[in-house]
Amino acid sequence: MRNENMFKYLLILFMILSVSCRDKKVEEIRKEEPIVSSKDTVRQGTEVIQEKIDCNKYVTSKGLIQVDLENLRVTGDSLKILNKEGQFLGSIFENEEEEIVSPINRRGFRAFYDDYDILYIDSDGLNSNNSYDTKIDCNKYEIGVSSLVKYYSWDEFLINKAFLKLNEDSPLYFNKSDKSEIVEIDYHYFSFEVILVEGNWVKVKCSKDCEGCGESQKEITGWVKWKNEDNEILVYLYYSC
Repeated sequence: MRNENMFKYLLILFMILSVSCRDKKVEEIRKEEPIVSSKDTVRQGTEVIQEKIDCNKYVTSKGLIQVDLENLRVTGDSLKILNKEGQFLGSIFENEEEEIVSPINRRGFRAFYDDYDILYIDSDGLNSNNSYDTKIDCNKYEIGVSSLVKYYSWDEFLINKAFLKLNEDSPLYFNKSDKSEIVEIDYHYFSFEVILVEGNWVKVKCSKDCEGCGESQKEITGWVKWKNEDNEILVYLYYSC
């Protein structure tokens, strides 16, 4: 009788351990199996992991602010940066080694070239706090109004400040259509100024004052699609000639 009870006990214990091990194995498989749920999102178990996006490859704001680094150096002034909750994070200023320093990773700026005093930051313009809403490395910040800062819409920036370099993936067309005939030139030797913006398209002319217009120096004009329907920038943006 005692042996019979012992046998039943061991049998029940074996069944419990078998079910436990099976459930544990299933749970491990679920944790290890990545499930792609969208273009930019990966779900691993219950944790959602966002893939890193380079925001500077896209138009994510209404415009940009240009920071006058030359005058910032001369005056010894600085620009305060706040987070989206209004907390002070630090300032953009020139240190004793004559380097521009920032509390935010400078790689997140739209354009930063210390040696050329160039600094552009994505911005949606002024907010109700009399500060500029800005985006740096996909995150939102505020920068106070200053004589060192000037705001440009994207259209204004393209026409007044930018130079474009084209390539085979964003060629120059005779007309505003990707079905139009392509202007056959060697893009390596040309840069272009924008003379008109119409949505995702810009009308451009070769920049005689920058890299010239080729050996003939004949003005070349045409249309180029500078961004696509996903707001991905298709051309190379240059901020100084």
